Amino acid sequence: MDVGSTAGLASYTNTSASNQVSTQVGIATLKKALDTQAEMATQMVQSVPEVPTEALPDNVGRNINVTA
Repeated sequence: MDVGSTAGLASYTNTSASNQVSTQVGIATLKKALDTQAEMATQMVQSVPEVPTEALPDNVGRNINVTA
């Protein structure tokens, strides 16, 4: 029986498990960051006051000048 190959297998298993845990932690951190960004974006959109359209003249906001 080759003891060196058994130790190598155990080392590979530990490294593989460690990499998997590290990947899971990274994914969880990324999900948390994305959730935080989505929440902040929602708050920013909701904080923008709505402009009343009744106060604007009929010709404002209807046409877009596409030539510069």
